[in-house]
Amino acid sequence: MEFKEDVLAKLLPKSREVWYVDINKLLLHGDPKHKKPLKPVIIVATKECLKHGCRLINIIPLTSQGQPDKFRFPVPKKCYEDIENDFNPRTFSLSLIQLYQPLDFKFFSKKCGLLDLDSYQQIKEALCKYVIGYTEHDFSP
Repeated sequence: MEFKEDVLAKLLPKSREVWYVDINKLLLHGDPKHKKPLKPVIIVATKECLKHGCRLINIIPLTSQGQPDKFRFPVPKKCYEDIENDFNPRTFSLSLIQLYQPLDFKFFSKKCGLLDLDSYQQIKEALCKYVIGYTEHDFSP
């Protein structure tokens, strides 16, 4: 029989995964004209954080709107290693790194896919440099 922690570890979102979440939980002031029930997000978390029973998981929302800049990092369809649950990523989408935030995992709906490691590392580097403000950081595993 598996321990409760082992079962939970299999169910929790993991780094690099893309999941659907309720967009209304992401935005403080949502536009009622553009309501969508689910929005894809990239999971940005460490195994250590998930092991200690923390219910909050850091995410970065994805969008197909706008142009790339230092706060909207490109995530083309070719960046996905795996796609599941009928998820159809846009040919070109953007990660909204300025909207990096924690979200309780009770709002996660289903896994959509997995980003390749190189793309994920580039998103983390942009997040650390432009949002968090690190000037130097060692991103080696």
